[in-house]
Amino acid sequence: MKIGENLKRFRKESGLSQEQVAAIIKVDQSNVSRWERNLSRPDYEHLVSLAKIYDVSINDILDVD
Repeated sequence: MKIGENLKRFRKESGLSQEQVAAIIKVDQSNVSRWERNLSRPDYEHLVSLAKIYDVSINDILDVD
């Protein structure tokens, strides 16, 4: 599974919109959209923030065992 698919799934499971996630981590909504569509990847700082928001590990986002 690609990172973007994981990000989208975790966001939806958390009941958040892309706009809400963007506001929480202080990025533009288009960044969240690009990450979820695998057009770009979040940097490490944003991965940490996303993992906290979604209450998952970075490994969960990266699909690493």
